[in-house]
Amino acid sequence: MSDRKAAIAAALTATRDQLKAITDGLKEADWQSATPNEGWSVKDVLLHLSSSEPGLIVMARRILNDEDSVVAGFDVHRFNQRQVEKRRERSNSDVLADL
Repeated sequence: MSDRKAAIAAALTATRDQLKAITDGLKEADWQSATPNEGWSVKDVLLHLSSSEPGLIVMARRILNDEDSVVAGFDVHRFNQRQVEKRRERSNSDVLADL
C-alpha cells in the first residue's frame, strides 16, 4: 500500500474510532438532541452518515474515472433529507449497527 493510501486508511480508521467513542456515550435522550444542522437531530445526522457511504463510493469512482461526479440536476440537500426521512423509524441500535 502506498504511503498516501496508508495515510488515508489511518485517517478513516481514526475517524471511525472517534465516531464510535461518541456514539457509545449517547444516552437515549441524546438521540433527539438538536444539532447545528437546522432541523436535524443527533439521530438524523447518524442516519445520514450510515446511509451516505454507497453514494460516496459511486462519486469517488466517477472522479477516478474522470467523469462528472454528480448527475445533472441532482439536489444533494433534497437527496440527503429524503434518505434521512426514509430511515427515521429505524431503532437506535439498528442505526449503530449500520454505522
